[in-house]
Amino acid sequence: MAKIILIAVLLLIGSQINAAERNGLFRLVYVFSEHCVFCKAWERDVGRLYGDTEYAKKAPLFKIDISLFREYFTDVTPKILVTPTFILMSGDDEVGRIVGYQNRDMFFWALSEYIPH
Repeated sequence: MAKIILIAVLLLIGSQINAAERNGLFRLVYVFSEHCVFCKAWERDVGRLYGDTEYAKKAPLFKIDISLFREYFTDVTPKILVTPTFILMSGDDEVGRIVGYQNRDMFFWALSEYIPH
């Protein structure tokens, strides 16, 4: 029974993501800190080229400092505790989250879990 429920939930999530993708409603919110060495690595490895990727066409990047994010987005759950955090949004709904940064390949692999390219 639990397996059937899990499959139904995955299908529902997948259909919401696909619908959002068809409507072009994704946006990728990048929560950063200027003191974060992992944010600087992301900017160096990915940030400079993200705008030229197929992902950017489906999910334009919106950057916001963590201090401003905490000030204006107090109802986001779970809370943003570390930077970088990437939140994939469809309208006002969070449909995915990537916490942290290891390297360019891992970032795009994680993003591909939410946005097929």
